[in-house]
Amino acid sequence: MKSCVEECYGKEEASKFKGSQNWFQRFKKRHGISFRRRNNKKKQAADDGRQTIQKFYRDLREAVKSRRRRLNSTRDVKYGRWTPKNGYNIDQVPLPFVVDREKTYDVTGNKQVWVSQPSSGLDNRQATLQLYIRAEGDQDVKPAIVFRGKGNVSSAEKTQYDQDVGVYFKPSAWMDSQLNQEWVKRTLIPGIGTSPKAKVIFADNVGFQQEKGFHEMCRKEINAIIYLLPENHTDKVQPIDAGFGKQMKAKIGEAMEEWLEEDENLDMWHDSLSAKQRRILMTQWTGKAWRKLSSDKMFAKKLFIKTGCLMTAGGSDDDMITPQGLEPYNFLIFFYFISPHCLNLL
Repeated sequence: MKSCVEECYGKEEASKFKGSQNWFQRFKKRHGISFRRRNNKKKQAADDGRQTIQKFYRDLREAVKSRRRRLNSTRDVKYGRWTPKNGYNIDQVPLPFVVDREKTYDVTGNKQVWVSQPSSGLDNRQATLQLYIRAEGDQDVKPAIVFRGKGNVSSAEKTQYDQDVGVYFKPSAWMDSQLNQEWVKRTLIPGIGTSPKAKVIFADNVGFQQEKGFHEMCRKEINAIIYLLPENHTDKVQPIDAGFGKQMKAKIGEAMEEWLEEDENLDMWHDSLSAKQRRILMTQWTGKAWRKLSSDKMFAKKLFIKTGCLMTAGGSDDDMITPQGLEPYNFLIFFYFISPHCLNLL
């Protein structure tokens, strides 16, 4: 509070400020503040990162308005340097085999409810799903799954994988720098193509996405820059975190439930599935979920707008930027010299 008073009225006034208990009670009532139980376990509270997020948007606005020194570099009247069709987001989502199976029908009043699954632990992460989504247009880069292992599988198994899903292997079932560059060659470039138009890929600060080799490969091969999101705040300003990843997992769960509706599949489920069968099914459920979700042409665009990753050059849609945990908040306030905290107290 003193820092806010100092910012608005100077150090001398701030040093005089003392809030009594009665003042504090009136202040809480006036601003709708109450003592509440935590309901979000993220490391950073949303408001703690307000200034960091504001700086991210200010820097992004400048980048959107800039122009690269290339003969084929053009600026869109509304969106500036990157049009919606050339804006992308990449992120990784933990993927269990048993997805979203926390509920079932049972007798009302029973204290213990059991939900059957092939074996214990399959509701924990079994693989990593790498998603790469586009703000506008066809989702031309298919999802990729990183399974646990070294990839010593038969060609017969590979032919049963869903063709709309890229499959990779790593002992940790997690993406790393080497595997990510392989993904660029095998999945990203064939999907996105080599158009000379300038592109931007929003990415979080995970180590392999900060690697110089990854940045250079994207710049040289597809004319894309990697735009890193603010550390510890990607859950608020990243389209995949804002709903795409959650919906993808939900639709994978729906595909799993549809598969279980077949009697013979239910028997297989109870008799336990082999690792090979689980891998095949995970690709098939993921492919089905991807086709359903990517058919909604506006879903991804709404998330890019909400998170500010589709920011316009002139600020025409700033009122539609509502990061998770910070809404309602008008980011036009960036252009004021007084902090939003102080304005709220005036």
